[in-house]
Amino acid sequence: MIALLTQQATLIEEAPLQLTTMAWLALGPGQIDPEPADRTVLTTLRERVVTQYREPFDAILGTEEAHREIADLDVRLALTQLVGPIVFARLTGLTAITAEDCVRIVDDFLAAHTAR
Repeated sequence: MIALLTQQATLIEEAPLQLTTMAWLALGPGQIDPEPADRTVLTTLRERVVTQYREPFDAILGTEEAHREIADLDVRLALTQLVGPIVFARLTGLTAITAEDCVRIVDDFLAAHTAR
């Protein structure tokens, strides 16, 4: 999970900020009220972004092992908790997330959610 999160952080960091901003805005419900002709483009963009970032996490978090080890696993919430800090840091320019930061994000997530 650390390697995957680090890879995702690199992808997010290297994406042009304007593209990143548009992509994340396109994901939010009610964030954009496009013209009817533009809805298809935004839907396609949304699907592409969700697929790019979610599928690798689904492959890890969707396993029986993950469900045994992580208490009350909600994959959507887990993805938000893991990738959210990276997206926030990128969109705000607050900091660039490092590999060490990814280790801490995963460790903190697991510490909070490990089944007891």
